[in-house]
Amino acid sequence: MNKEKQYTFSIASATMTEALKNLWEEAFGDERSYIDFFFLNRFRPAETVVCLDGQIPVGVSYCLPVSLFLPLPLPREQSDPYLPGKGNGNPDGAVKQSPALQEAKARYIYAVAVKKEYRRQGIAAELLRFAHRSFAEPLILEPADDHLLRYYERLGFEKAFYVDEYELSPETCLTSEGKQTTLTDKPEEMYKNPMENKPDISIHTCTPESYRQIRDARFHASGYVQWDEQAIAYALKENEYCGGKAYEISINDRREILLLRPGKDAIHILETTLTDQDLYQVLKHLGLAPGKTFLRRNPAFAKSFSTSVSPTENPTTRCIGLLYGREPARKTTNNDQTSQGYLNLTLE
Repeated sequence: MNKEKQYTFSIASATMTEALKNLWEEAFGDERSYIDFFFLNRFRPAETVVCLDGQIPVGVSYCLPVSLFLPLPLPREQSDPYLPGKGNGNPDGAVKQSPALQEAKARYIYAVAVKKEYRRQGIAAELLRFAHRSFAEPLILEPADDHLLRYYERLGFEKAFYVDEYELSPETCLTSEGKQTTLTDKPEEMYKNPMENKPDISIHTCTPESYRQIRDARFHASGYVQWDEQAIAYALKENEYCGGKAYEISINDRREILLLRPGKDAIHILETTLTDQDLYQVLKHLGLAPGKTFLRRNPAFAKSFSTSVSPTENPTTRCIGLLYGREPARKTTNNDQTSQGYLNLTLE
């Protein structure tokens, strides 16, 4: 922080809205329509910290509330993570028990921005420290690149959230008749011709309530970042604003979710509870164009979702999120990723 210049750090007020929109546009170059969309649907002054030069906001961070699940510490007499019995190839025949989890309130740090002429004075770092003091909760963020990842690590953030990302084979995404459709088609019109000897599939537009229920039931594990229904409603609305779709799928009496977004060179599977094999069948029902590449994202701890069929489709794991103010989800050795946290539905 520049010692010759004194700035004020505070919680934002509604009167700052237009100045914050201008700061966002300068920092990120987004279209004004998208900025207006965020402020109309997601902006809350009480969830926003600002740096003021006089009365002018020159730095900002949006601190969105989330829940973070971490293992409960066990009493000394219960500290052995293995239970007697057969299983899992352990030398002593013990079965590893799942840890009991505790819910902690946290803040997802989004769109940290500083006006160009005020940069390199430590304002962004002080915004994060102020947010941590003000909310008294752990901070979670998703760096845009490796340079920012190293920057946040120097501030005390630790790696905590991991995903597997890999490419699906586009040849499997043709319908039985080779029909090509788009994400804007109505799902009920996409699968009029049932396929013989295929899973019983029905597809509907997903509501925020259903999405939250299915997501929480499937992904709840150590390090899971949970969004409430209001936040999920905005995430689905924002995805639709960007041309994506959210589906609820009934497949052989199971309820699944699928969140898609088209990109310039690929369709992104942002989140799904489907296995690769079932996902292929659902994409066929949706009739998505065969010339596209499909990129899938999984939580790193959910290996059972992945059924890759060739070495070139093997998933690669990478860190996408950092945590400050609470010990990160415990990491294990020998490539065991069952304890790595999962952060998703973050805003682009």
